[in-house]
Amino acid sequence: MISDEDLSLDNSIEFQGLVQQIKCNNYLMPLYEAVINSIQSIQINRIKNGKIDIYIERNNEVQQKLSDEFKGKIEPIKNIYITDNGIGFNDENFKHFKRVFTTHKKKYGCKGIGRVLWLKAFREVKVDSSYKKNRQFYNRKFTYKLPSGIEAESYINKKSKSKSNSTTIKLIGLKNEYLNESNQKIETIAQRIIEHCFEYFVGKSTIPEITISGYDDPRTEKIIQLNLNDMFLKIFHGNVEEENIKIKNKTFSLKHVKMFDSSEASNHRIFYCANSRAVFSETLKSITQLANLENKIIDKSTGEKFYYNVYLSGNYFDEKVDYVRDSFDIIKHLDNPPRNILTFDEIKNKIVKSIKKYIEPYLEIVKTEKRKYIEKVVKNKLPQYNYILQESDDFFDDISPSIKENNLVDKIRLKHFQKKEILDNEYHAILIEKKKHGIKETPEYKERLKKFKEELLAINNADLSEYILHRKIIIDLFETYLSWKEDKSYYKEDAIHDLIYPKGFSSDEVSYENHNLWIIDDRLSFQDFIASDIPLSSNKDLSIPDNKRPDIFFDNKYIFSNDSKKVTFDSITLIEFKRPLRDDYTSEENPIEQTYSYINKIKDKKLLTEKGRPVNVEDNTRFYIYIICDITPSLEKLLKTHDFNKTVDPGGYYKIHGTYNAYIEIISLDKLLSDSKKRNAILFEKLGLK
Repeated sequence: MISDEDLSLDNSIEFQGLVQQIKCNNYLMPLYEAVINSIQSIQINRIKNGKIDIYIERNNEVQQKLSDEFKGKIEPIKNIYITDNGIGFNDENFKHFKRVFTTHKKKYGCKGIGRVLWLKAFREVKVDSSYKKNRQFYNRKFTYKLPSGIEAESYINKKSKSKSNSTTIKLIGLKNEYLNESNQKIETIAQRIIEHCFEYFVGKSTIPEITISGYDDPRTEKIIQLNLNDMFLKIFHGNVEEENIKIKNKTFSLKHVKMFDSSEASNHRIFYCANSRAVFSETLKSITQLANLENKIIDKSTGEKFYYNVYLSGNYFDEKVDYVRDSFDIIKHLDNPPRNILTFDEIKNKIVKSIKKYIEPYLEIVKTEKRKYIEKVVKNKLPQYNYILQESDDFFDDISPSIKENNLVDKIRLKHFQKKEILDNEYHAILIEKKKHGIKETPEYKERLKKFKEELLAINNADLSEYILHRKIIIDLFETYLSWKEDKSYYKEDAIHDLIYPKGFSSDEVSYENHNLWIIDDRLSFQDFIASDIPLSSNKDLSIPDNKRPDIFFDNKYIFSNDSKKVTFDSITLIEFKRPLRDDYTSEENPIEQTYSYINKIKDKKLLTEKGRPVNVEDNTRFYIYIICDITPSLEKLLKTHDFNKTVDPGGYYKIHGTYNAYIEIISLDKLLSDSKKRNAILFEKLGLK
C-alpha cells in the first residue's frame, strides 16, 4: 500500500550538490538511461507490442526558413523526447523515482541514480505519464529540475480519459558543455543506442520496437526516421557467436559479432558490458596489437565486408561497475596478482587469445596482401633485408596493411633492429644457461645453436649490405657534385665538404656513421678527435688565439713520458678542400703555403688536453696533410716549384717535408672519386651493385 507520505514531494537530499558530484562524460548517457528505463518498463510488466519512440530536436529547428547559409550542417541537439507504452509512473514507480539510490530494481542492475544524469546534461526534464490504476487511467505530470528535483507547482495527478499507457520524457535544453559533441547524425545516434543496449537486442526477452526520428538538417523538409530493430538485423544479420571464458574463478561471456552495412562504424571494437549495457569500449587493435584489424574484413562466405565487434560481460563486471556506468572498480595491473584478485590486464590477456582465434581465418586475405606489399618494398627498396621475409606473418602483425611506402621502409628497418635484439637476448640466454648448468651437446642444443648462427649470419649480412649500399649512394652523389648543374655551373666546395664531413661540427657531435671520410682514406675515420671548419682557437684540444681554420683537423693522443702531466700528439692530420676548377693560385695564396702556415702555428703555440693540462707538440710529431682540389695550371706550376712528386697513377702529387716531419698529398677530385670506386668495387660487385 502506497501512503501519502510516500507520494509527498519532500526531499531530504541536497539535489544541487548531488548533481555536481556526478560525472557525465557523454551527452547520450541521459538518453541511454531513459531508453533502458523504457525497455525495462515494458519487459518487466510483460506488455505486448511494446514500443519506444525517440525524437531528436536540433537547436535551429524552429528557425528552419531563416537562411540557407548553413545548409547541410548538422546542428547541435536542443531537446530529446522519449515516449513508450510501458507501465508508466504509477504510484509505486513514482515513489521510487523521487528518491535516489533506490534498490527496487537492483536485480536488473539499476543503481537508482540514472535519472540524476538527466539534470547533469539537460536544463530540465518534463514527464507526462498515463497509467492504469483500479481499471481507471490517471495522468501524472511534473517538471524535474534543479535545485530541488520535482517542482511542486508543476505536479499534477488526476484521472484521465486516456485508454492506453503512455509516458513521455522530455529532456530539455542540452547544456553548453555538451553542445559541441552533439552535432551527430540521427543514424549515428541510432547506432550508439544499439551498441549501448546490444545485450537487450540479442537477449532472450523480446525487445520493444524502437524508432528514432529527427532532422540532420533542420532547413530541409526531410525528416529521418529509423527503426533500430531493423537496423540491428541489417547491420549484424543476427549473427552472434557466444563463448564462455573462465578467468580464475570468474566466468565471462564473450560475444563475437560481425557488423555489416554500417556507414557509422570506423573501427573494430570491444565493448565491456555490465547489467546488459555497454560501459565503455576500445579498439581491438589497441588490445591485440593486430595492425591488420584496421579496415573492414571480407567474409569469404558472403563476400561482404564487416567490422568485428566483441561484447564482454559477466557477473564480475556487474558487481564492479560504478554508479555512473562509465568505468569499473577493478585494479588495472599488478605484477604478481594474488589468486583472490582479478586485474583488468589479466582479463584482457585471456580474451585476446579468443579474439585472435576467432578472427584469424578472416585475416588471411589481409595478411596475404600485406605480405606481397612487404616483399615488394623489401625487394625494391631494402634488398639487404631480404632475410627478414623468412619470418612468419605474426612477426609483421604490428604493421598496418595501409601503411605508406616511406613509413614501411622505416618499419622494416625497425624490424631488423628488433630481430637483432631478439638474437642478442637469445645469445645471453645461452651464456647464462651454460654458466649455471653447463650445456650438454644434445641434438636439441645443436639445432638451437645452428638456428642462432644462421639468423645471426643473415642479420650481419644485412648490416654489411646496408653499409655497402650507403657507400655506393655516397660515391654516386660525389660523382654528381663533380658534374655541371642544370645551369651549367659547378657545385661549390661546400657541397663536397659537407658530403665528406659536415662543416662546423666536431667528432663530439658527429658519429662515425654520419660522416664519409672513408672516401679519402678509411683510416681517417678512427681518429681521436675531429673538427671541421672550426677555428683552431675554438677546438677544445687546442688553445691558439687565431681564426685560421683548416677544413678538417684530426689528432691522435698518447702518453709520451713517465710524467703524467706531459702529453704529446703522436700525429696530426689536416685536410683542405678547394673549389672545383679553381685556377687563380699565386705564390703567396695557395693551399701549400696555407698548410705550412697551419703547421707553424700549431708548433709555435701551446696545446691543452681535454682537461686543460699542457701538451707538448714536439719535433717528432708527424703531420699528414691532404689537399683535395682540381690540379689546374696555376697549381701545377706551384707543385713543381715546391718539388712535389707525381703519384704512380695520374691525378695526384705527394711530398715528404723533412723539416716539418710532414707527408703532404695533393689529390685531384677525379682521382679521389676513382680511388674510392676502386677500393669499394669488390664490395659493390658482391652485392650486385653497378
